[in-house]
Amino acid sequence: MEGIYQFWIFEKATSLCIFEQVFEGLPKSVDSDLIGAYLVTLASFCENLVSENIDSLDSESMRIIYFSRQDFILAMLVDKNLNRHTARQMLERLYYLFTEKYQDLLGPHFDGDVAKFEDFADQIETIFNMKTLRFQQFLRTSADHLETEITELFDFRKEREERLKRMKQGTDKVSSKQP
Repeated sequence: MEGIYQFWIFEKATSLCIFEQVFEGLPKSVDSDLIGAYLVTLASFCENLVSENIDSLDSESMRIIYFSRQDFILAMLVDKNLNRHTARQMLERLYYLFTEKYQDLLGPHFDGDVAKFEDFADQIETIFNMKTLRFQQFLRTSADHLETEITELFDFRKEREERLKRMKQGTDKVSSKQP
């Protein structure tokens, strides 16, 4: 699905971003801690002021869509032209998938280790039918690592330089023994 730039899950009580996924096309990096504190505060303000959940924040070109529950806020940074209803349905679905999958790690069992939720990224990629920057970074890192290993394996100059160095050391030992 085109037009989704970033997805977050924030714990309401602490504003902690417990899951984040960045998709290709994000025009500018967004600090999750900063956005989490802001979104959770704004949601709380709206709930207390008008007893309603906030639905979205709009700018000229982008929108942040909310899905708020007692324990979490799910939010997506999307293109303004993405259907708001469709985006909210996706967030609701993700909320139930996430809380069902990790029910044993959430609530009183949550120890603050957000790394336990990293495998949720695979489901997100499938649901949104989009590759994330996490996947793209993995491919780049894997390719760089593979290139380094191949270079090490087939770099004959290195072996030659080592042989020359050993030969020179051997020559130096012989010449130091001669009077």
